[in-house]
Amino acid sequence: KDQLHQSLRLLVRKIRAQVEVLTKKNRLKEEENARLQQDVDATKQELTDLQLIVASKDASESKFNEEIETLNAELETKTQRHSAIESQLLAQLSAIRKEKETATQQYETQLQAMRDSHTLALQTERDQFENVRTQKLALDTKLAEVMHQNDELSLQVQRTLQQ
Repeated sequence: KDQLHQSLRLLVRKIRAQVEVLTKKNRLKEEENARLQQDVDATKQELTDLQLIVASKDASESKFNEEIETLNAELETKTQRHSAIESQLLAQLSAIRKEKETATQQYETQLQAMRDSHTLALQTERDQFENVRTQKLALDTKLAEVMHQNDELSLQVQRTLQQ
């Protein structure tokens, strides 16, 4: 009878020790899950921020296009006015045409520089967005693995407790 009690006590101690170890492992996995969830949340926030930046860049491009249309309309108005006074003011017209060509070249140069700058900035934003998306996918995969391991540990604990 004493030997039976002793064996049962040893078995209970073993089970308690195993439960304690599994509980510690489970707690560590839960902490890791919480850290990974924080990383996922931070990545989602970064993604949202980048989406806002891209939307802002699109709005800027729209504004530039409106400015271009305004400048084109102004240029058209000036061209019509110059044509109307061309016959009377040949000397002035020559100066105006020269000024117009310079302004147009500067405008086209500035416009191309703005387009190049915008294209580069947009590509950089897209690259950053793709990097963040890739990181998020990796974190999602890791989170799924950890959750799967956590489920397996929970099943082991349950089996151990049932035995």
